[in-house]
Amino acid sequence: MAKREVTISVHPTSHDTVNIAYYSVSSSYPLSNGYTDSDSTTYGQVGFTRGANAETYVYYKFDFSSIPAGATIKSVSAKAKGVSSVTSSSIVATRKMQLATGTTLKGSALTMSASATEQTFTDVGTWTREELLDAGIRFYTKRKSSNTSTNYNLRMYGATMTVTYEIDEPDMPVRVKQNGAWATPSKILVKQNGSWSEATKITAKDNGTWK
Repeated sequence: MAKREVTISVHPTSHDTVNIAYYSVSSSYPLSNGYTDSDSTTYGQVGFTRGANAETYVYYKFDFSSIPAGATIKSVSAKAKGVSSVTSSSIVATRKMQLATGTTLKGSALTMSASATEQTFTDVGTWTREELLDAGIRFYTKRKSSNTSTNYNLRMYGATMTVTYEIDEPDMPVRVKQNGAWATPSKILVKQNGSWSEATKITAKDNGTWK
């Protein structure tokens, strides 16, 4: 059985419509504007929830359904871009972006600034395929007890998750035509330095690379 590594990168394609909290969504910048890679210049925008210590959050969701069952997750990396229109510690207690499976947070959070800057997660935690099937990113702010009704905005520009996984692939049999019918030979002989010997390995060129 051969092993093959596959690397895929995806961006959010939806958002959790149940686990959300905000005052309003901008009609000019709907949440779908943030279904993009982390280097995007478009964004979705919501208004901070009003009230003392009020929380605002949106979970954007990734689609990793293409990862086959039985795959072994080798590595996960991620980038994101989010903006809090206010960064003063006297107004906003927390302004974070963090990966999640469902609503369970993974790894360490990144702090959002007031400028649109792509950031890389240095700690994404460990992931299984099942967790990746519910992968997302939470954009989150929490007010302090002051400025409870002032309008502030949370902008979500998008995110990118890159996953490398390994899958088992059955060894491909070599078939030859014998007496008009295709058959799998028990061994293959090659001529080397004038002598016939049994081949122990067969390689093929794929996109310019021998495999």
